[in-house]
Amino acid sequence: GDGLGHLRYGWWRWKSRLLLQRWDDETKFIQRVEYATKWCKAKFKLRVWNAFKKEIKQRIIEKNKELDMVDRQKWLTDMMADADEELKKLTKEKEAAMLAKQIALEEEEARERIR
Repeated sequence: GDGLGHLRYGWWRWKSRLLLQRWDDETKFIQRVEYATKWCKAKFKLRVWNAFKKEIKQRIIEKNKELDMVDRQKWLTDMMADADEELKKLTKEKEAAMLAKQIALEEEEARERIR
């Protein structure tokens, strides 16, 4: 297998297996094939998992971009509405000032007529 037998199972078990089992070429080949299939399976699972993680990260990034755009649009519309309100206020103030000036002029004219 992976060459970690004595670390995985303990030295006595590993040594007894080495001594008691048949270790001809066929057994060695089968061991290697089993290890290779295990390794390939694990590698495949890892690759699938990493691809899944990457896909999820990408989707999160895209969703965040969408939400960011929505937030920016909302902010922009709020700014435009605020600007419109300010403009209305200013125009009202300007109209009021103009009206006050007009009234003052008319009052002056009326006073002059009275004199």
